[in-house]
Amino acid sequence: MDLLKLTNYIYTTLSMDIKNFNELRVDNTYEFLKKKFVSSRDQYLKGLFFKRKHFTIDEIFGSVTGQLFKYAYVVYLLAYTIRNKISIGSFSALFNYVDVVHSSSYHVLNTFSLLANHLSYASKYFDFIDFPGFGDINPGISRLSRKTPSLELLRLDFAYPDEPDKKVLENISLKIKAGEKVAFFGGDSSGKSSLVKILTGLYEVTSGDYLIGGYSVRELDRGQLKRKIAVTFQDFVNYSFSIRENITLTGEKKKFNRELYNKVIKVCEIDKFMKRENISDTLKLGKYLDGKELSPGYWQRLAIARMLYRNRDIFILDEPFTFIDGPSRDRIIKGVLKFAGPHRTVILISRDTDVLDMFDTIFVLEKGHVTERGDWKELLKKRGRFYKEVRYNQ
Repeated sequence: MDLLKLTNYIYTTLSMDIKNFNELRVDNTYEFLKKKFVSSRDQYLKGLFFKRKHFTIDEIFGSVTGQLFKYAYVVYLLAYTIRNKISIGSFSALFNYVDVVHSSSYHVLNTFSLLANHLSYASKYFDFIDFPGFGDINPGISRLSRKTPSLELLRLDFAYPDEPDKKVLENISLKIKAGEKVAFFGGDSSGKSSLVKILTGLYEVTSGDYLIGGYSVRELDRGQLKRKIAVTFQDFVNYSFSIRENITLTGEKKKFNRELYNKVIKVCEIDKFMKRENISDTLKLGKYLDGKELSPGYWQRLAIARMLYRNRDIFILDEPFTFIDGPSRDRIIKGVLKFAGPHRTVILISRDTDVLDMFDTIFVLEKGHVTERGDWKELLKKRGRFYKEVRYNQ
């Protein structure tokens, strides 16, 4: 594979699309990509240094030779002009032709020598991605046990720093028990996206508290929350790597787990896709690296499989079926719940009521408030907002 093309692609994935930031930061795929970038960059620069050394020698030789040929041509042109008595205009045109060719050739060669300088800009993004979040600036010392922790929000408020008086979430109090299967339902501007980022530790609580396993998020040692959760964000990332790399990429130092891998590709029906298309999991994906382009639905399946392969205690799915058809969605969510089992927590964020009857508890969000809570049957009996949405979708 073209090392420069691969290096530029990874750098673009790291830096050019801000929507990638959530997944890179929370799931620590940044470390994996950074190592891959550094490796490909180093290989490229090693080859580039060798080429530049010879290029510099050739450039000096070419420059000297070019000037000699240019001067020789001028002498020849003068002699030709005198002998054949050509006009001054013709002489000027012939002279300008060779001058333009000489200058353009030198400019093209000089442009190639600037390639290495452009790679240095990646360090600026590394500084950005390493920017300390609130948990990095003043981390606590508490560490979570190996068991699946409960999650609890206590009178939680959240507002964005640029609009501190406009609360996106207000007075949210709820508890998610270890192993519970929970869904948050709401429409636009309900606060779903902000809630996901609070649960994953991307946003700091404005007031109130967020407890994980009984500890305030402010008390936890750095990285404790990340080790417990795996997320499929609504804005998932399409990595132009192989199918297997898309699923298994991680910043953690873990060996490839074939048994786990086979389970997650079965849950997301990627195994059926590979069999139907007669392709292997080493096939490169994405047009950027001249690989196979997938439909949005299969890119989304890869994102869900990537979350499952991390095999954490808490799985958070943020509107994960946007591009997946209804029957496939039903099969996949059943597979996810079975994969998690009774002792691990699953949290689904959804804007429609489909599949929510599979969950233990449903929280209805409206304009930053929890307006209803209960299981499927309880919410239907209340005949509130949730009941109306179910009836509307039937």
